[in-house]
Amino acid sequence: MIAAVCGNRPDETSIAIVDGESGKTVRTLPAAPEGVLFTECAWSGDRIFAAGVSVHGSAIYTADLTEEGAVP
Repeated sequence: MIAAVCGNRPDETSIAIVDGESGKTVRTLPAAPEGVLFTECAWSGDRIFAAGVSVHGSAIYTADLTEEGAVP
């Protein structure tokens, strides 16, 4: 499985979980907070970390994949 930043619209991004063999999206995580665009992400254990930028600065966001609906 691969985690990748996905551009939903010009002003909205999210993280997509992609099957590395087929290239198909398995799951899309909720969109970044309003006004924030994800730029890159990294997978570590059961968590995905994403760098996000906005007109107010930057931050690191995290998603825990152990919650219901997580990727197998």
